[in-house]
Amino acid sequence: MVSSECKRYVNRPVLASHCNATSPGPRYKRADVVIHGSSRSIKMSIPVPKPGPNEVLIKNVAVASNPKDWKVPLWMAELPWPMVEGNDVAGTIAAVGEGNGGVTEYKVGDRVASFSRMAIDSKYGAYAEYTVSPANTTFPLLEGSSFEEAATFPLAYMTAVLGLFVALKLPTPLEPATSERWVVINGASSSVGHFAVQLAKLAHLKAIAVAGASKELASQADVTIDYRGKSSKELASAVLAAAPEKINSLFDTISEAGTIRTAVDIVRENGGRITILLPPPEDIEIPSNVTITRTMVGSSFGKGGPFSDYSEGSSGDNSEIAARYYRLLSGWFSEGKVKPNPVKIIAGGLAGVDEGLKLLQANKVSGNKLVYRIAETPDV
Repeated sequence: MVSSECKRYVNRPVLASHCNATSPGPRYKRADVVIHGSSRSIKMSIPVPKPGPNEVLIKNVAVASNPKDWKVPLWMAELPWPMVEGNDVAGTIAAVGEGNGGVTEYKVGDRVASFSRMAIDSKYGAYAEYTVSPANTTFPLLEGSSFEEAATFPLAYMTAVLGLFVALKLPTPLEPATSERWVVINGASSSVGHFAVQLAKLAHLKAIAVAGASKELASQADVTIDYRGKSSKELASAVLAAAPEKINSLFDTISEAGTIRTAVDIVRENGGRITILLPPPEDIEIPSNVTITRTMVGSSFGKGGPFSDYSEGSSGDNSEIAARYYRLLSGWFSEGKVKPNPVKIIAGGLAGVDEGLKLLQANKVSGNKLVYRIAETPDV
């Protein structure tokens, strides 16, 4: 019997010739968005990659953008460009890895979402019909969980998990705080900040959210402070006034030079830990009672590879933590305990990726996550 995927190519001989009549799965995907610097183009009729040990192949239904998707191609020229970018996917299992380390948790047809490996090979890119992803960063979608909403979670959610519970060493939802512990989350209406506030409350932490126009996304916080119209000194004073003598943990999800300096001003009062997502400015003075670490979400895949090296106090391998918290997310998402980012669908499927990344680069996205439906891609 000819596979359903091959039937699509009955009038396209070049593609049909590559379809084996007994093949259990697709041989060719029809569209990838290939990125090189600021150039983005759709490449058609690319062989479908095979998942390796401990990997799955996902037929994407919805994929989402992150700011890193435009930054990395411009900032890291040493990587193997041109390449397919993106790392947030949701869809169904098309194949599972076999052999040593074979995947037994999932079967073909299962509904899942996943955080794919970053900036290594096009087969891991999200802006495609099919994406290979590690099994440990893949999680089941329970009944009622939409693909579009699920695609908003993977990278940002895990960044929030690692920032709060690894870098800042705060109590977790598995071992919640038993006494009053405060954490400041700057950029609380960003994708990472939105999840960080929710996770902090699941861990019974007291959360101070710093946000602007979309501050309603941080409504679960104990205190919300609008940064707009405040100088760095005024913002630091406002945060400290919310919980004097109790603030010693701060998650700066924005991580610009100005926000990092403000973070230091806040934490220096009592001493403590700050975690950031981007490198700090070289001229910043860090007091002896303040520790700054970078949260590197690539450590979700284990040691090695881009964005995985952890700074002070970490082994660089958070693969087990990632596996545990992604599977917890399945239930939390389904039960409404952790809510997705608001979804903004960009029309045109993969053909809309260029528009979406331009909006992110121009800082014109606030309070929502850009999502693309693969089925809307022209000629797919």
